[in-house]
Amino acid sequence: GMPITALADVWAGIDAGTLKVGDEVRVQGIIASSMEDPDHVYAGAYIQNGEIPMPLYAGGLSEAWTSLGLKIGDAIDVTGKIDIYNGLTQVKPNTTDGIKVLESHDIATPVALELTGDNFNATDLAHEAGRLVEAREAVYVSGTIADPTKHSTIKFKLPKEDGTYTDVNLYVNYHAGVTACTALQGIINGLNPGDVVNLYGVLAWYNQPQISPIFSSDRDAGECIEFVRAGE
Repeated sequence: GMPITALADVWAGIDAGTLKVGDEVRVQGIIASSMEDPDHVYAGAYIQNGEIPMPLYAGGLSEAWTSLGLKIGDAIDVTGKIDIYNGLTQVKPNTTDGIKVLESHDIATPVALELTGDNFNATDLAHEAGRLVEAREAVYVSGTIADPTKHSTIKFKLPKEDGTYTDVNLYVNYHAGVTACTALQGIINGLNPGDVVNLYGVLAWYNQPQISPIFSSDRDAGECIEFVRAGE
């Protein structure tokens, strides 16, 4: 059978050109986050082994997610093909038998990455897509969730050590569900430009890094955007 490839080996193989789009790999990781809409998880799930993440392609996940009763914290074995979409490297699970839950494993617990204005760039975050992240002291700039059934992009900026800022997009995928998006909408609509918050989520990617809010099973929007202080 195909050897289990460590997540680090997948990234290294893509870098070296020994792995390319369409190649089949088998990886293991702990489900660190998901777009946990009760109706479907089309927006994807993300596995991690310690500090190393790998997004799973969203399409077709819903059926497996439901039938296997998958949840955040589960250790899974995934067989699928490498896929790259607008810079996002992911594994597209095979539709039959592509995902198995592991009863016993030695996979490391997912570790979140702290984002700053200094490391928020495509070079530093090249292998971090799909990873749990936190961005502390993010400053709200503009944007709202006008319609919880559509994607929204909210603009923030993160401080750099030299006192300047790096622009950061919070990308809210409507597949997270109306309940979640409406709760987030309430928090964001209460922000004024200059207000400082902590953002928690997953590192998403669309031609460049961005942050997507994600929810634990009790779906509290406050877990994604935590108010720190009012703008000066």
